[in-house]
Amino acid sequence: MLLDVTAPRPVWLGPVKGVLANEECEFEVEELVQTWLSKRFQEEPAVAERVLDHVIGRYIARG
Repeated sequence: MLLDVTAPRPVWLGPVKGVLANEECEFEVEELVQTWLSKRFQEEPAVAERVLDHVIGRYIARG
């Protein structure tokens, strides 16, 4: 399952256009992603566990 988010007139920041800068989209996207992730993690706890393992592993690696 994928989550696809588009903006009608995207505004990008940075030399490689890696950051979406549309302020009007920030809250809506944040809310949509949070809702989608919560549902996904509840439906498939193994996915949440894999994400947490990855995040914790990266945190430990950084020291």
